Amino acid sequence: MNRRQIFFLMAAILIVALAGYLYLHSRQAAPLQDASPNATGSLGKAPLQAWT
Repeated sequence: MNRRQIFFLMAAILIVALAGYLYLHSRQAAPLQDASPNATGSLGKAPLQAWT
């Protein structure tokens, strides 16, 4: 591979990584964000039920 191909490959990887970072950190796609208004979703209840 010559330098031009390596440059474009690295640029493409950087663009894909940046797009993934922006997607995962957007409000709509936050993986652990609780959408319920009182924040008592299943993620919040699981640790409490384990101790009671």
